[in-house]
Amino acid sequence: MKKTGSSIEFSAERDSEIMERFSQRLSQRRGIDPSIYKEVVEMPASRFWVSEPRAAYIVGKSLKGYDFSGMFEEKRLMFEEITRRVRRIIKDDPGVTIASAVFQVVNSEAPRFYISPETAKSIIYRVGRERRRSGGRGQA
Repeated sequence: MKKTGSSIEFSAERDSEIMERFSQRLSQRRGIDPSIYKEVVEMPASRFWVSEPRAAYIVGKSLKGYDFSGMFEEKRLMFEEITRRVRRIIKDDPGVTIASAVFQVVNSEAPRFYISPETAKSIIYRVGRERRRSGGRGQA
């Protein structure tokens, strides 16, 4: 469903948050082992890292019976959680619009990052390289 070559509009903020979580975990260890990336992606995120329009589009399709089975597992789990929360908001307040419910959900804390440990590792290495090149002054 994602267009080839598209990127999320919050990638710098998400990457920065992943680096913060990585640093937190690293400070509690004596080095890096592969389990650290799994721990990082399972930590709570400050929000769901998807744009409101994209989430509204997927939630709208879901409410009409769209089957998530064709998505990558992490994205499927994320959209299922967003849809679950939107349904709860709509049930509690039948007058709320889907767009408003999606906005509330997407901008609330997410239980995890909904990316694979391998993706987290790639982000951490890429951002680390960028920061080293810029003398540690980079944003993400």
